[in-house]
Order: sequence, then structure tokens, then C-alpha cells
Amino acid sequence: MYICVCKGVTDTHIKEAVAEGATSLRAVRMQLGVASQCGRCVEATCAVISEAKSVIQNQARLSQTSFGGCAVVAYAAPAKNL
Repeated sequence: MYICVCKGVTDTHIKEAVAEGATSLRAVRMQLGVASQCGRCVEATCAVISEAKSVIQNQARLSQTSFGGCAVVAYAAPAKNL
């Protein structure tokens, strides 16, 4: 969905920017130009940033707890001699 019509920025663009490290309105504005014209999109932009940050934090939390926080190491048994 278009969030900033002035600059043609969608929610997907903002989510990608957040995933790449732009975690504030200022950082997203610098990267995408969002909220730099009329300003009507500021509220929606902040909501998408907040949502994207929550998703990233939840994914990180899940990846840390999936195996009790332990690293999983693959082990292959030695091949039998024929």
C-alpha cells in the first residue's frame, strides 16, 4: 500500500528499509525521502516502522529460543567401510 504518495513509497519499501537498519523516521526519510514533502504520511510511516521493528524483534526472539538458546551442530556419522 502506498504510504507516501509524494515520493511513491510503499509500506514494503519502509519495511525493507527497517530490515536494512533504518529504524527511525529520520533514517527512513534519509533513505527513501518519505515524509519530506507535505508531511501527511508521517503518522502512517511511523506506524509501519514500529510494526516492522516489532516483527524483527519477534523473529530474533524466536530464533534465540527455538533451541533453548543453544547452537545446533550437525553431525554426520563416519561412513562404514565396505
